[in-house]
Amino acid sequence: MPKMKIVILLALFSIAKIASTQTWPMPGAKWQYCVTDWNGHPGGYFELGLVGDTILNSIVYNAISLTVDSSKASNNTNFMISPIFTRFSNDTVYRFVNNREYIYFVFSGVAGNLYTTFRSAGFGNNWNDSACTAVLPLKVIENDLVTYNNTSLRRMVLKDTLFTYLYEPNFGIVHEYTLVERIGVLNALPLINSAEPKGFAGSGCSLPSDWGSYTLGSYSDNTFNIVFQDCLGTGISETKVTQQEIIVYPNPAQAFITIERPKIYMHQQLLYSIYSIMGELLLQEYSGEKPETKIDVSSIPDGNYMVICQPVDKPQIMITCPIIIKH
Repeated sequence: MPKMKIVILLALFSIAKIASTQTWPMPGAKWQYCVTDWNGHPGGYFELGLVGDTILNSIVYNAISLTVDSSKASNNTNFMISPIFTRFSNDTVYRFVNNREYIYFVFSGVAGNLYTTFRSAGFGNNWNDSACTAVLPLKVIENDLVTYNNTSLRRMVLKDTLFTYLYEPNFGIVHEYTLVERIGVLNALPLINSAEPKGFAGSGCSLPSDWGSYTLGSYSDNTFNIVFQDCLGTGISETKVTQQEIIVYPNPAQAFITIERPKIYMHQQLLYSIYSIMGELLLQEYSGEKPETKIDVSSIPDGNYMVICQPVDKPQIMITCPIIIKH
């Protein structure tokens, strides 16, 4: 009996030790973001990476910053992110910014949880607009598990409740962040402004990254790597087609669009989604096994949108194509 107790205690200690090794960011973490300009066209990419540690108010923080050469990979001339300082404790990531510490990510969040982080626009201005307030109130509306590279990770969908409160009643716009532990935010910059800290052209009050102009292309650390999509560079010919590209026409579109499936997925079931540049899902349709799929877009307002193609059995693969709808 005593031996059994010892075995159980050792097993519990081993489990606790494994759990205690979890952190964010992971050693060697690196994020490549695909940039889409306001017209929905590919704008290149840039890369954030873990670059070391720093001490702020006697506390050690991880420093995440642009990699040395990636700032030239994007044509976004306003891009000037400052280093992001974070620390991890009890399944929560904290960020030091604006001379104080905020909650950044909560990986143990369950549906219904609320917390407030730093939006990074306005720097304390209490204007009644999501672009001009430093407060970013988030609500967990979904939580489940996803599997990448045979690794089970927690996923949370976070609703920007201020953005929703201001824009949903009149415009029907809701913004949500998809957060996956170890990786971070998938569908936007990681809760930071693309022009932090002083806004575009030094205005001090610029739109946050929740307008959907940045998406995660790939993530890697010392023991993990996942590619979500290839970031297309600037100046790419729209007539150039590869095995992994989709063709969407007419573009601009009026009532219908036709999507030609990627040649590499000629016999697979595909899911086509249309998103606004603010990240709002507007329409989804399955391809079946047809080489072409016709989709009615007559109910979608004029504007710039993104068509995303995903193999049903490999939803982590996303092939994108910008479109313009003009009735």
